[in-house]
Amino acid sequence: MGHVKIDFEYRIKHVGFSAEFYGDESREVEFDKHHIAKYEEAKDTARIFYQNRDNVPFSASELLAWYLGKTGTVLEDYIPGQEAEAAITEGKKSFPVTFTVNFAPASFYMPTKQGHLDLKRLDLIVEFLITPKWQS
Repeated sequence: MGHVKIDFEYRIKHVGFSAEFYGDESREVEFDKHHIAKYEEAKDTARIFYQNRDNVPFSASELLAWYLGKTGTVLEDYIPGQEAEAAITEGKKSFPVTFTVNFAPASFYMPTKQGHLDLKRLDLIVEFLITPKWQS
């Protein structure tokens, strides 16, 4: 009997984020309603994160791609072994993964009611859906 290799088809969808900003961490940050409404309508593609040097907007998907390139990783690297095993048994598996992106001072900001606040850390929360595909 030949060796069977299992690869996975996967889809991801952005489901949320949490942000930490440079400056006074004790204050309560209120996000700009317009930008958060855009994000709620299209979490993958709403461009609500801005690069400071040229004000170019980024979406959560674009920031995730930037993060993966910066770290030299791919999405498949973030599929935990136990989730892969469960997908093999169950036929498919859904699970969350949080990508923590740390920023240098004055590199990215978000519009808030307090003005433009520089991002210190952004946790991008992504839901993976993986399905095994069998190969011989």
